Amino acid sequence: DAKKAVLAAQPHHPVLFFRALLDRGVNDGIPGVAALGLALLAVGLRGSGRGRAWLLLAIGALGLLIGFAEYTPVYPALRSLPIFGDFRFPFRWRLLPTIAIAITAGLGLTRLQQASSSAAMRVGVILLAAVAIGAQPVIVWRQLQPFPRLAATAPPTVRDRMEYRLA
Repeated sequence: DAKKAVLAAQPHHPVLFFRALLDRGVNDGIPGVAALGLALLAVGLRGSGRGRAWLLLAIGALGLLIGFAEYTPVYPALRSLPIFGDFRFPFRWRLLPTIAIAITAGLGLTRLQQASSSAAMRVGVILLAAVAIGAQPVIVWRQLQPFPRLAATAPPTVRDRMEYRLA
């Protein structure tokens, strides 16, 4: 409920969220496009553990849907449950998809290494993943906007101080 929730200055609308994700390659709740690609490999490549990888991604998606408050039906449904009745901070659930996607990305990297046929190919996979994941902070740093600063005010004059004392 937007009247009871503490909302940030920018609305947490799914369209704005995914637009920022595509612009920056990373967003609150999504550790990065490279991690998403590796997570999809965890569920796409054949082998054991695909069910657990799907479960992790489903948990992450649920956490992300909760974080959009009134824009998806998941948050109001949770609020209707007795245990979550007073739950007013849906954006805190964004940590859940971050963890789930990061773990699933690690599983995808492991799967990709296991599918590699030679040792050189395995090393190449590790280097490619390191470059892809390591590039994410650089992209974010380049797009950071400086915090707006307040204009420096002149120190009060004698007249200002006298008016303050008389008031």
